[in-house]
Amino acid sequence: GATSAGYKEEAMVGMERQGMSDGPAGRGGADSSDDANGRTVRYRLSTAQFALPLTSALLLGELLFQGIPLVTGEPVTVAGIRNHLGVIGLAALGVLVLPRPEAVTATPRFVTFAKGDRGRADWTDVRDITVRRSAGIDRVRVSLRDGRSVFLRAPISLLDRQFDQKTEELQDFLQTSRLNGGADTD
Repeated sequence: GATSAGYKEEAMVGMERQGMSDGPAGRGGADSSDDANGRTVRYRLSTAQFALPLTSALLLGELLFQGIPLVTGEPVTVAGIRNHLGVIGLAALGVLVLPRPEAVTATPRFVTFAKGDRGRADWTDVRDITVRRSAGIDRVRVSLRDGRSVFLRAPISLLDRQFDQKTEELQDFLQTSRLNGGADTD
C-alpha cells in the first residue's frame, strides 16, 4: 500500500506527526522540517498521552462508584448506573473533541512553550535544559536567564520510547546556539 514516513510515524507511540517532512529530527514522531533558518522541530502530545490522565481519573471514579455500595450496603440503582455511564461517555467524547495543547517548537534561534511573546525564548536566554520527574513521569524543564523555569508540555516520558532522544535534540539546539556564540543563523 501507499505508506509514507508520516503514516508510519502516526502509528508510533509517543508523538504525532502533522504531515511535515521526515528530517533528521523526525524519529519518534516529532515534526521536523528544514527551511532557510535551519531545522525546525515540533513536539506534540499523542492522543494517548493527552487522554491517559483523564482515562485514569474515570477508572478511579468507576472503582469508587462500584466500591461505595459494597462499603455502605446501599443498593446500586439503574438510574445511578445510567448517570455514571453518561458522565463517562461525555468525558470520552471530550477527549476526542477537545483541542490538545499547542506544540512545542524548537528552531536554531528559539524555543516556544506557550502562546505570545512570554511563551518564546531565544536560545541565548536559556540557561539550561534538564529533565525532572514528577508523579513518575519525566518532563523537560527549560531554565531561563531571567530566573523563570518552564516545564514543556511535550515531550514527556509517558508512553514515549523516544523521550531521551527528543530531550537530547533540545539540548543540542541549546549547545549549538552556545557554540555559535548565540548568533542568528539567518
